[in-house]
Amino acid sequence: MQLDPHGKDHAALAAVLVHERMLLARLRYRHRELRLLIEVGEARFLGRAVDRVEDVRADLTDAEQIRGVISASLAQETGLPANSDLRALAHAAPNGLSGFLVALGGQLRNLLAEVEDERHAALMSAHARLRRAEVRPPRRWEQ
Repeated sequence: MQLDPHGKDHAALAAVLVHERMLLARLRYRHRELRLLIEVGEARFLGRAVDRVEDVRADLTDAEQIRGVISASLAQETGLPANSDLRALAHAAPNGLSGFLVALGGQLRNLLAEVEDERHAALMSAHARLRRAEVRPPRRWEQ
């Protein structure tokens, strides 16, 4: 693959990152949905909500793998180390894509932190609900 001097390869990276941003926002929403179902005691919908979380996580894994392939290719063609991070790849981008890629990286980091907060809140809600029911949660939930 030859690096496009007009930034099409970097544009492909940007497209994957935008897709990941959407998936992270969806995952944040799905964790929030799960937490709220737990808090109101709607156990009949929990299985479906967990399935939705897992579906988004699978889609996110696929997007991360695609990003990895594009990133490795860009790194090789720009002479960067194979394990270059997004910031390094962004700075090698032509045609003003650099700032956009850096901004996307920041948005992804923020969304990832929000997803983790929602996941943690859902786990804490589950623990609280189980304590009120006097049921001990499985050890794997205590991670």
